[in-house]
Amino acid sequence: MADHDDPRDIADYLIQEHGLNGALDAAIEGAMVAQNARDNYALSVWREIKAVIRERQAAHAAAEEDAGQPAYSDHR
Repeated sequence: MADHDDPRDIADYLIQEHGLNGALDAAIEGAMVAQNARDNYALSVWREIKAVIRERQAAHAAAEEDAGQPAYSDHR
């Protein structure tokens, strides 16, 4: 990854391509590749990307809850 990589831009791209849950999966996979390559810079960028995606997931869940829709299915 280059110095000009912006975690928010990358998160936006991953969300657009894979949806919220798929984006997190893709970011986790990217972090694993960086870790295996011992690329600490890329690993730190992926960490930030995952944080952005998790923030977006939380905001999405809160918006659904405010709208009266369940954010997830609870099968207890």
